[in-house]
Amino acid sequence: MIAGYRKKPLWIYLFAVGLTISPVIMLSYAFGSRAGWHSPGRWLTLLRFVSISTWILCTMQVLAGLGLLFVRRWSWQFALLTMGAITAFDIVQWKSVGSAGIATLAVMVVVTLGFAALISAEMFRRPYLNPRLRWWETSLRFRADLPVQVEAGVSAVLVDISRTGLLIEWAEGESPPLKDQITISLPSELRLPCRLVRRTDRGCGLQFMPLDGAQRTALNGFLKTLAEEPSRLAR
Repeated sequence: MIAGYRKKPLWIYLFAVGLTISPVIMLSYAFGSRAGWHSPGRWLTLLRFVSISTWILCTMQVLAGLGLLFVRRWSWQFALLTMGAITAFDIVQWKSVGSAGIATLAVMVVVTLGFAALISAEMFRRPYLNPRLRWWETSLRFRADLPVQVEAGVSAVLVDISRTGLLIEWAEGESPPLKDQITISLPSELRLPCRLVRRTDRGCGLQFMPLDGAQRTALNGFLKTLAEEPSRLAR
């Protein structure tokens, strides 16, 4: 499996895993602090005394964590709802716990509110609310700086490439006239049919036309070399 540079950010995995496993950690801490925690029978007895409200909140946390992992709008909103429900639940519990438990609840409230504030920050919430910012859901792209030929010997520089298309910049700095459908020659004598999808100030974006089996295999081999042994394709 080769990987491009457009990957899902690490913080998404950290958020999702943290929210998903936190109920297990909290229940384990609560049970582990009781005498006889090492006995499986003791755990089964304690599980019967966990309130329905606690089970609901734990389930909400797991669902919110899984939703955050797949990065959808509802998951961000559901995560905030879950954080609010947990905070409200902890505040209600203050009246029924002893002085020792208040400190623990206070820490839990601070951590929960801190997490809610973190995922509410603009840089964290934007991918959840704007699908266009989920760059990792598109084809993996690979950076490159290689010479290519575009129809009739027009020279260009390959900026990046994926299994579905590529971005080039003109070697001479001026945009030559192009047809809607062209053939581009990549290093290793790979020629692929493309269509023009957009122009930039310095180049253009091209989408591959339907490729046959041999062309697809050759393209995958080119991407693998670009990812693992780019020196073989150096200028």
